[in-house]
Amino acid sequence: MPAKAAESRDSVVAFLDYASRPEVDRAVVEGLQVYSPIAASNVGIHDAVAREFLPIFKDAIPPLNWLWEPEIEAEMDDQVQALVKGDTDPASVGQAIEAIAQGLRSSGRSYYS
Repeated sequence: MPAKAAESRDSVVAFLDYASRPEVDRAVVEGLQVYSPIAASNVGIHDAVAREFLPIFKDAIPPLNWLWEPEIEAEMDDQVQALVKGDTDPASVGQAIEAIAQGLRSSGRSYYS
């Protein structure tokens, strides 16, 4: 994120504030069956094997890219590099990443479908 992009930074902070609310985190864990660094949210994990691993993740913070398809992560890496080099702008970065995500969704390859 460019240091001068105050609006983008504010949006990211607002999203992280929202996503870290206990009720939102619980809903995400319940829906996606992923581990959360907010231990109380992990009660929503129902898979018996996954529940056995919960103590291992007690103090871990999972990287955000655990939630994305590999193509999304690769596109994000490429777009951040282009943004830092000045070869693109934030709006174009968002559009490029969204295009990859839409392509994955339309082909049925999405963690969220």
